[in-house]
Amino acid sequence: MTELHDRELVERFVARRDEEAFRQLFRRHSPRLFAMALRLTGGRRADAEDLVQDTWLRAARRLPNFEWRSALGTWLGAIAINCARERLRKRAVEAAGDAEAAERVEAAPSSPVDAIDLERAIASL
Repeated sequence: MTELHDRELVERFVARRDEEAFRQLFRRHSPRLFAMALRLTGGRRADAEDLVQDTWLRAARRLPNFEWRSALGTWLGAIAINCARERLRKRAVEAAGDAEAAERVEAAPSSPVDAIDLERAIASL
């Protein structure tokens, strides 16, 4: 298959779900996306691979609405950045939840005897 421009490949993919067109887009843009994903994930290869995959999944769903206000590579990069931000937010929420759970576990009496001792100490105050 001859080298086609991004716009032609996107049109083929959107119109006919042309796998070869998508494959060409993927091969063309994934190396740059992966390099960006490595920077965004602090060099963690597995996380970078997941980020690239998430980017392409999201892009494939949104390609029919892509308006070509920027280059396709720029648009894909923006999607990757948004995916990375969402992952960071999710991890922050999970970490905060874990910290709160740990505080509750540490604050909770470990046995009924400890609970009674704690109640006695509070009552004596």
